[in-house]
Amino acid sequence: MEKYFFYILVIFLILVLWETVKYRLHLIRRKKISTVINVNGTRGKSSVTRLLCFALREAGFKVMAKTTGTVPQILAVNGEVKSIERGAYPNINEQLMVVHEASSEGADILVIECMAVDPNYQKVVEEKMLRSDIGIITNVRNDHREVMGATKEQIAEALCNTIPRGKVVFASGGDGFGVIKKNTEKKRSRLIRYRPAESLTDELMKPFPFLEQRENVALVLDVCKYLGVDQETALRGMYKTIPDPGALTSIKLDWEGKWFEFVNAFSTNDPDSLAMIWRRMSRKFQAGQKNFFLFNSRMDRPYRSVDTASVFSTFPIDLFLITGDGTGLFHRALLKSGVPKGKIRLLGMRGAESIFKTCIDEAAEKNFVFCGGNIKGRGLEMINYLEGMGSLSK
Repeated sequence: MEKYFFYILVIFLILVLWETVKYRLHLIRRKKISTVINVNGTRGKSSVTRLLCFALREAGFKVMAKTTGTVPQILAVNGEVKSIERGAYPNINEQLMVVHEASSEGADILVIECMAVDPNYQKVVEEKMLRSDIGIITNVRNDHREVMGATKEQIAEALCNTIPRGKVVFASGGDGFGVIKKNTEKKRSRLIRYRPAESLTDELMKPFPFLEQRENVALVLDVCKYLGVDQETALRGMYKTIPDPGALTSIKLDWEGKWFEFVNAFSTNDPDSLAMIWRRMSRKFQAGQKNFFLFNSRMDRPYRSVDTASVFSTFPIDLFLITGDGTGLFHRALLKSGVPKGKIRLLGMRGAESIFKTCIDEAAEKNFVFCGGNIKGRGLEMINYLEGMGSLSK
C-alpha cells in the first residue's frame, strides 16, 4: 500500500511541476507583448476588437486580435484571418494559446475579446492569463442574466472582473458607470469615460462599408488617442475593417414582385441594443410598408426571450415570426404583453427556405424584416441564405 501511495505522490508532484513550468513559460510570453487590451462588455465586443485591430495597424503597430463572435477567429499579425477549431464547448485555456501565438508572431499589441460569461472565469482570465494593460467595458445592458445577475448593477459588477490592476480602463458614462468607477478605484486604476456616440457626425460614419454602431467607433477613437494615434489615421484603418461574420447588415432584395429589406441583428442579443437598432432603422420606414420581427429563440436564454418580447411588443410590428427552440417562452411573453394572437407565427425548427416562404406569403408590396434574438442555430443559416439572394448595403 505504501508503495502505491509513493508512486501516486511522485506522479502528482511531476504534474504540479509540469503545470508550474507551463505557467512560467506563459508569463514569459506575456511579457514579450507590450500592450494587451482586454475587451469586455455586454454588446459590441467583437466589433470593438476588430475596429481597434485595424485602426492600430494603420498606425504602424504589429497587432494581433482574437474575437469570439459568431465564429471565433484570430486576426494574425500578417493580416490572415484564421478560424479557431473548438471541441464541444469553449474553454478559457484558448486565451493561453492566443497569447502564445501573439508572442511568437512578435505582436506589439494583442486585442482580445473576453470569451467568458461566468464572472469567476472572467477574473481568472484577466488576473492569471492576460494581466492586461488596457481594460474596456463597452457597455452594461440586460443580457446573460442567468449568470451575471438580474440587475444592471449586478451585471456591471460581473463585468468589472476584467478591470486590470493599476492600469487604465475605458467605459461609457451610461448604465453601471458608478459600479465601474467604484471597482476601478478599488483596483487603483484610471477610469476614462469615452466620448458620447452623438459626437460623431453622419459624414464620419458614411465611409463604413457595413452598419457600425457609433458608440463602438467613439470608444475606439478614444483608445487610439490614448495610445498616440490621431483620429484621421484611426478612422482610415477602421474603414478597412473586416467585420465579424455576424455583423449588423442590411440585405435588400426584390422577391416574387415584393420588395424586402432584411436587417441582420441576430448577433445583437440584448433588448436594449436591439431597440436602439430598431429606432435607428425606423427613420427610413416607408409609408404603407409591413413590419416583421423575426426572432430566433434559444431555450437556454429564457431572460433574453422574455425581456425582448416585453420591449418589442410596444413597437409598430405587424407580424412576429418565431423560430428556433424554446419558442413557447417568447410566444407567451408576447401574449402577456398584449400582442394579439393573430400577429404571431410559430415556425419552430423549420429551415431557412420555409421560414422565408412564410415571409413572402404574409408580405405586402414593401416589407421590413428585423431579425434578432440569437445568431446560433437558425440565425446564421438564415443570413447565409439571404446573402446568397440579395444585395448587402448600409
